[in-house]
Amino acid sequence: MWHLKAMKPIIEEHGVDVVKRVLTHYLDRTEVKYVSIPSFISKFGAWHKEAIPQVKVNPGRFSPH
Repeated sequence: MWHLKAMKPIIEEHGVDVVKRVLTHYLDRTEVKYVSIPSFISKFGAWHKEAIPQVKVNPGRFSPH
């Protein structure tokens, strides 16, 4: 249960859907013996960038309605 409490700050900042997606990505790519929620939390930023890459948009391609 403490694992969920430890994740509360990132859930509040990013939302449960984003954290769920990043956690799923982490679990898919980490051997079971190395899975650690504290490690996931401390490296959330890196896992987030890998799981949900930022898309750069060229604002010149869009015009106002």
